[in-house]
Amino acid sequence: TEIYTLSLHDALPISLLQQGPRGIQEIVQSFEKVMKLFFQHLDDPHHKVAQAALSTLADLIPACRKPFESYVERILPHVFSRLIDPKELVRQPCSSTLETVGKTYGIDSLLPALLRSLDEQRSPKAKLAVIEFAIGSFNKHASNTEGSGNSGILKLWLAKLTPLVHDKNTKLKEAAITCIISVYTHFDSVAVLNFILSL
Repeated sequence: TEIYTLSLHDALPISLLQQGPRGIQEIVQSFEKVMKLFFQHLDDPHHKVAQAALSTLADLIPACRKPFESYVERILPHVFSRLIDPKELVRQPCSSTLETVGKTYGIDSLLPALLRSLDEQRSPKAKLAVIEFAIGSFNKHASNTEGSGNSGILKLWLAKLTPLVHDKNTKLKEAAITCIISVYTHFDSVAVLNFILSL
């Protein structure tokens, strides 16, 4: 495991990130290969390997904002699933990665990733983490236009939240209600009203 952790640190672009624009350019040129390493190691059962991958991911996102954007939807479900890891060593870099993602991308970019993340989580605790992150994102980012460019995705998101309003898990139920209110208040009130009318 120690060897895997070390090789992960070597293979992932820690030193390249520290080299500035030239190093970042090298990462971008091999971005697909770099992302394959993350997909391979984020779910690793050994906490040190997962920690190495998550810590590096948090450093990579701001430096490679544009190329990483097309991977957000596939990566976030893995990050949310590790957020409920029994080890703080894994949970902490997960939180840092999510914080970085939230600062780097607007809600229009994040919506497809949130929808997929909510869909893929089996644990109520992980579902709750996705919804709480979404609430923070809706509160932080207002839509840039009158109607969201992701109105179809937003309807799917609201449709995923609706059954959770009746969930037996009280925290999950409250979070789902809060999230619908948050979408209405901060993001797209028309979409929420239209969705309610269509039920």
